[in-house]
Amino acid sequence: MHRFCPSLSFLVEAEPRLENRRGQKGLFGRGTRGLRDVRINVPSAVVRGDDAILECYYDLEGDQLYAVKWYLGITEFYRYTPKEIPPIKQFPTQNGLTVRESASNATCVVLEHVPRSISGRYSCEVSADAPSFFTSMQTAYLQVVDLPPNDPYISGMKTRYHHGEILKANCTSEHSNPAANLTWYINGMPAEQNHVRNFRQKSADGQHYT
Repeated sequence: MHRFCPSLSFLVEAEPRLENRRGQKGLFGRGTRGLRDVRINVPSAVVRGDDAILECYYDLEGDQLYAVKWYLGITEFYRYTPKEIPPIKQFPTQNGLTVRESASNATCVVLEHVPRSISGRYSCEVSADAPSFFTSMQTAYLQVVDLPPNDPYISGMKTRYHHGEILKANCTSEHSNPAANLTWYINGMPAEQNHVRNFRQKSADGQHYT
């Protein structure tokens, strides 16, 4: 199912550090006219094969937008420049990242059918046009994950135990990346950690067993 940029979203605001394209830097308060309140919403985890929506919002306070650029690490992969035709440019990467241009715009980018190789730090850089020429960037981490295909299962447990007998059992979750976190409960209460041992293995295909 294709995903598109939503009209509303939960945004985490940050007081950005602004940089003038002429080289001047500084912190600018809310009373300063020009680009401010750049904020991004990047999912911390996305299931491999799903679409991912990256959002970048900002207040130009009357200035004109020069460009919005998205980076994975230090590599630019998407640019929106409203004065150019077409306004959207997509730059090829080596890790299989693909943008659905028809669903993306000046504030939102949709990544198609994400592979694990595109996990990393994503940055949105917003640049205002004249007269301020301010630039601000915000960054967040996205991880592509593989969910376990099945529920965890318990092995090695008997149905009855004598008083004082030692209980040994395994709870296993297979084929996930990263490894699943498992918690034992006894009569609805978490088991004491000194009674629990964690074992994690990695298969040849990069999947984890817990």
